[in-house]
Order: sequence, then structure tokens, then C-alpha cells
Amino acid sequence: MARKRIALSVPEDYHALLTELAAYQNKTVTTVVADFLEAGRPMAEAMKKAFDDLHAGKNQAEVLQKLMADGLQAAADQMKKQD
Repeated sequence: MARKRIALSVPEDYHALLTELAAYQNKTVTTVVADFLEAGRPMAEAMKKAFDDLHAGKNQAEVLQKLMADGLQAAADQMKKQD
């Protein structure tokens, strides 16, 4: 899969935290950030769907309920992967 580069600035304390996490895992900071982004992908996709639905005029309460359900399902799926 083709990859795109992005410029990303984080506060110094967050960079220090990411550096420590990377050291514990014997990874680079870039890899840790990429791992975080990949773990959050299901929620990002659910958020995009929610925005699409809102722009299409769907009921806000129903869209929010679906977003929350999708988020809980993504968390459950992630926990199953760890078993």
C-alpha cells in the first residue's frame, strides 16, 4: 500500500512520552505513532461515516447512537484480538 507523509507537531511532554513508549518496545517514535493511528482507524472510519450521515441530513441523535455503538464494537474487537 502506498504511504503518504504528514508533518506532525506534538507538545514536548507528549514527545517525551512517545519516546519512552518507543524505548520500552524497541521501536522508533514514528512506529509508535503509526501503531496508534492504525489502532484508531476503526473509530476514524466510524467518525467519517457519522459526518457523511449528518451531511446527508440524517437524524443527529441516531447518528450519534450509531457512532457510539460502532466505537464500542471497535473496542470489543480490539480486545478480542488481544486474547
